[in-house]
Amino acid sequence: SSAPAHHHHEPAVLHHTLLPLTDARCGINCISSGTLRDVLLGRRFADAYDRVFVLDCRFGYEYRGGHIAGATHCPDAATLRALLQRAPTRFDGARTCIVLHCEFSSQRGPDMYRALRRWDRRQHEECYPQLHYPELYVLAGGYKQFFTDCPELCEPRAYQPMLDRAYAADMKAGLATIARRKNTRSVSCQNLGVRDLRKSLKW
Repeated sequence: SSAPAHHHHEPAVLHHTLLPLTDARCGINCISSGTLRDVLLGRRFADAYDRVFVLDCRFGYEYRGGHIAGATHCPDAATLRALLQRAPTRFDGARTCIVLHCEFSSQRGPDMYRALRRWDRRQHEECYPQLHYPELYVLAGGYKQFFTDCPELCEPRAYQPMLDRAYAADMKAGLATIARRKNTRSVSCQNLGVRDLRKSLKW
């Protein structure tokens, strides 16, 4: 008889990470603004990484309105694939630090984290728990918290909230893209608080 299938789930706490965690709920490793600042400035962990990717998962107008210096705009799965999935062997994944975030790191950043980790698990189904990108994190509190704590590391030195009537059309388009990606608009809208947004914007 064939061997039973093994299904691997992300542990609640991942102990192999190099950076100190603020949280690790549901297998998502979160780091503080202070930790990311130290990594970017080379104050700590400089010998641990060859490269650091900060991936900003917000909408375009949010990114243009102010982002972490050196961050790459990564608003969708296609961009993520182009950056990290199409030719992963060009990087030493174990020495690559990846930090994802959105405005508050409550939805878009964690969703992208999960997508990258699921892809990585599929690539290593026969050699669990090996990962190409083990050093994967979400920035706790998102850009809003980082801008509050480290404005000198933001360019331009500004913070553009997602909720802004001046960008209502862009926000609606971005939320629709997320809904299509999840293939369940009602779930996406509920998670992102779109009902409250529509009320505020008088949609």
